[in-house]
Order: sequence, then C-alpha cells, then structure tokens
Amino acid sequence: MSEVFDLGTPDGFAAAYRRWSPYVARIGLNIMGDPDLAGEVVQEVFARAFEHRQRIKDPRMLKAWLRTTASRHCYKLVRKRKMMVTFGLVPELTFEAVSGGAAEDEVLLKQLFARLEKVATKDRVAWSLRYLSGESLADVAEACGCSLATAKRRIKRANDLLTEEG
Repeated sequence: MSEVFDLGTPDGFAAAYRRWSPYVARIGLNIMGDPDLAGEVVQEVFARAFEHRQRIKDPRMLKAWLRTTASRHCYKLVRKRKMMVTFGLVPELTFEAVSGGAAEDEVLLKQLFARLEKVATKDRVAWSLRYLSGESLADVAEACGCSLATAKRRIKRANDLLTEEG
C-alpha cells in the first residue's frame, strides 16, 4: 500500500517530493534518455502536483497520478523534440549524457535511445514504462490513458521496431 501524504501542508508536500521524486526522475530518464530532461520532468510534475493538490482526492493514489502526469509530460516533450528535429530547429540527440557503468552498457543504451527516436511517441512511452521502468501492463495502460489491449499493442509495435534488423 502506498504511503499517504497530506499535500495541503508544506511538510506533507515536501515529504511526498522526497519520497516520489526519484521515481518520477526514473520515469523521465527511461522515456527521455537524458538526465537534464528527466530533471525537467520532475520539476514539471511536482509543479503540477502542487497546483492540483486539492484535486488529488485519494492521497493513496499519488503514485499513479505522478506516473500518469510524468508519462504525459514526457509524451509532449518527445513530440515537441521530434517536430523541432524535423524542421531543423535542433540537432538530433546523440545521447552522450546517457551513462551508467560499463562502456559496453553505455554504448548499448545510446543505441537503444537512438532507435527509440524512430518509434511512434505513444508506443515509445508505453514501451519505456513497461520495459525500462518495470511498470505492470495495467499501470502502463492507466498512465497512457488507454485500454489494456491498446497498451499491449503499443508495446508490441515498439518492440517489433526495436528488434528488427538494421
């Protein structure tokens, strides 16, 4: 069962931030592939949580609300980035910032995120939540605002694109 935080008090909100900001950052990093953008996701999600703290009726659902809000913000960032790359306003990401230990692992991560750039945004978000963040299929569907069957289709399409040769 999730911890209950009183988001209406400064101490309660700060406690929720300390508890859940690493989780939101992990979602942001797993979808975006960039630590700076993951930090932006954390800031935006918790700014929205503060703005909507009175609307979060059941504090036990905070984790699900944060996951959904983070996923939707990442979706918007990915779409915006793809459009800007398409029009030559920004260069394609090289994922140089992605790091995590062994050099071979780092190269594989960079290759993965480069391939994820080619995946449809909705499929990328669903796939990343499932396989990089380890969310259940039900949680992926909830975060993406779709049915379980649609979440499965999105994940499969992304997986098919990521596993094809070339």
